[in-house]
Amino acid sequence: MSTASESETSTSSSSTTESTPTSTSSTSSLSDNDAHGDPAGGRASSLTYRDVTVKFQISESQIVAHVYDSRITIGEMKRDMGSKFNISSDYLAIRQKTTTIDDNYKLQDLVRNNFGIIEVHLTLTEDAQAARMILDLSTYYSHFTLPEIITVLIPNDDPQEGELRVKEVLVEIENRSIVKPFLGGFRNSKTDVEFHHAFTQTGPSCDAMRYDGRTTRETQTIQQKSSSLDTNRERGSQCYSQYFLCPTDKIIKSRRYVSSDEMVNHLERVRKARIIQKNYRVYLWRKFIHKAAQQWRHLLAEQQRRESQIEEIYVNRFKKEQLSKTCPRTKEDFELLYAQVEKWKISEVNRINETCSGATRIAELNALLDKEIQLLNGIDYQKSVIRKELKEERTDRHLENLGRPTKWIGYRNQIIEMDTIRSQRTRFLTHFHKRLRENLTKMDRLQLIREIKDIIKSCDFSCAASIELEELFEREKRLWECQYNPKDLENLHQRQQTLFLDIIYSVGKSKPKADDTRMCIKCKNVRPLADFTLHTRQKVVAICQTCSNLKLSAIDKSIYKAILRSIRRDERQRGALASYAFIIQEDDIRFLVENIWHGHSVLSQCDNRMELRLPRWKTAEDWAPWNCICLTEAEARSHIHVEHPHRIYERNFLQDVQGKNSLALTAFRKLKEVDFDFVESGEWWSVGLDGKTI
Repeated sequence: MSTASESETSTSSSSTTESTPTSTSSTSSLSDNDAHGDPAGGRASSLTYRDVTVKFQISESQIVAHVYDSRITIGEMKRDMGSKFNISSDYLAIRQKTTTIDDNYKLQDLVRNNFGIIEVHLTLTEDAQAARMILDLSTYYSHFTLPEIITVLIPNDDPQEGELRVKEVLVEIENRSIVKPFLGGFRNSKTDVEFHHAFTQTGPSCDAMRYDGRTTRETQTIQQKSSSLDTNRERGSQCYSQYFLCPTDKIIKSRRYVSSDEMVNHLERVRKARIIQKNYRVYLWRKFIHKAAQQWRHLLAEQQRRESQIEEIYVNRFKKEQLSKTCPRTKEDFELLYAQVEKWKISEVNRINETCSGATRIAELNALLDKEIQLLNGIDYQKSVIRKELKEERTDRHLENLGRPTKWIGYRNQIIEMDTIRSQRTRFLTHFHKRLRENLTKMDRLQLIREIKDIIKSCDFSCAASIELEELFEREKRLWECQYNPKDLENLHQRQQTLFLDIIYSVGKSKPKADDTRMCIKCKNVRPLADFTLHTRQKVVAICQTCSNLKLSAIDKSIYKAILRSIRRDERQRGALASYAFIIQEDDIRFLVENIWHGHSVLSQCDNRMELRLPRWKTAEDWAPWNCICLTEAEARSHIHVEHPHRIYERNFLQDVQGKNSLALTAFRKLKEVDFDFVESGEWWSVGLDGKTI
């Protein structure tokens, strides 16, 4: 490409053409008078060129340029560039500086530089980047056709007027490419790839090159031929200090002469050495067999011990479960009874639906409802009796603590006890409180009432409970005079015991401070905070345990409690540094087993909740709800030895486990906030179930 000089007249040759544009008045005025202005492109807003050069910045090191009519739109230019890159124009974006240009704009509306060139950035949209599309220059140059005539703007400084002028020059590009001749070559018979001689790749034009009918040897395929270089007849040759070997040759060296006796003695020694080696190998083999047999017997005994231990654990668990069903004492025992009643009800309903229909089915369901009501009433009665016994035990334990002498460590670490008057009086009144709870006869009861009244008068109690207690004693005396049934006085006796207990608290130490209370949103009762259900996934404490137990399906939480105990026991043995296992509760374990892992093992699909465990998924990391896997107890013992799960399990299995752990991470996102306080304070290590050490 060549350009013309800045002259008024236009000249042309075979390679270059120069001319001054006179097509429009605006162009001529730009060339003569109004070319000065803002260098950032202020002239572009009022002047229009017929053809304009557009420079596309694809990346920091990739730039292409094109000549377009200034009247075309951005959308038409994008379609042209898309056809060159084999990409739809919808995936292309034109930006100038930081502004994305709309498709309705024209080139004459864009900002030009000092030379009238429009510089823009050609990028891909977000959808194209997501589909991993690229702007490949090899594709662009395969579709690119060089234009024959382009317009070049050349700045010209006028020394007379001192103004910057721009001159428009038309440049014609002459194509001098040659048709490369074929000077021979060869084709690979296996791959069908053709190889041409080197002179076809570069060189002069066809007119300047003379072909004399010869081909170059450097690029030819030479066929090798073997020729014999040996002499016509064999003859010996002598070499000093060197020799040449063939694969079939053998080198023979002379050795020391061995006599017949020496040979016989040597063979005898070899025979005896073989016997010794044979016997020694037999000895080593027998020793290895004995050692392997001992190890096998040890492993067999260890396996039998473990099996018997597991069987004993199951037997003890069964006995404990039967004892809990027979003599329930704790909350878990009653929940187990409710769960058994629920299972029995479901099985009976299924049996009735399969065997009966119509009126018979209705009658059977009514009978089943009566039986269920009887069972639930019996469980509730037993629960009230146990609750009453536990309340009496707590009261006795508290009175015993109030009656103990005050102890402290004095001089030289000696324990000093001080039995105060309050402690003595508390023990004295506790004796009468225990007698009030006994079933006494009429005469003994009246005698006890007189003694308590004398004590209250002698001690001069000024509390309101003493006055009310005297009134209740007088009421009981009048009822005894009327031959009242003793069983109907139970409510009166309970009220008397409560008032007398308040008197003891007022005489002795202060009454224990009440815990923080909160109102249940269901039953509207104010209860201590300890009576509310707590788990790490809830936002507010709103429902008490009594209301949470009033649901259609009963849940046996002893299973999830056993799973939680096994998790905490394993984390303590490992010396874990995280507290997730010690913050989580039985309700959270139930949510993990039922909602995340769907109540079965991911390996064997075993749905027996008593055999399920939640060990670590990645054994090198601390346990967390998002780092666990649901397996049976036997599978968990094998899984804890797996250091690299991706080498043992299949890809689909790994994806399934990772998906469930992701769900657990979303469900327990609040757990990390609670964990921070426990770890910083160091209290998590002493956390256990029911305040007990695991």
